[in-house]
Amino acid sequence: SAISASCFLGGSLNIESCYHCTLLAQKYPNDDECFNYISSELKNKINNDTIIKGEDDLDENSDEKILREHIYKILKKMYNNDSDYCGNNRCNKKMIKNIKELDTDLQIYIKNYCDILKKVDKSGTLDSHEI
Repeated sequence: SAISASCFLGGSLNIESCYHCTLLAQKYPNDDECFNYISSELKNKINNDTIIKGEDDLDENSDEKILREHIYKILKKMYNNDSDYCGNNRCNKKMIKNIKELDTDLQIYIKNYCDILKKVDKSGTLDSHEI
């Protein structure tokens, strides 16, 4: 009941799906009493579901990891140091650069990002678009 209460209080509209995901994510053993409250169809799904990959489980050279690195590099290049705008004091405001200030490194990062994004796109949406 703790799982279903957590799903409900977490605002999930599909309690059954949330319950299923929680059982998978928290790696409950198949003989746990929580499995008494799901359909046999869901039990089969859980037994056949792949292992959930966490951030630490990503392969060092995986496309997902490379994509994250490109996003980080792009965001880092797009913002100025805010101390330039706050009288040399940190005001914790990110100031986006003017388009004229963007350098060729950023253009390369964006191109690489688009290439890797196209590679990891499983829907096929990006196949018909030129970069």
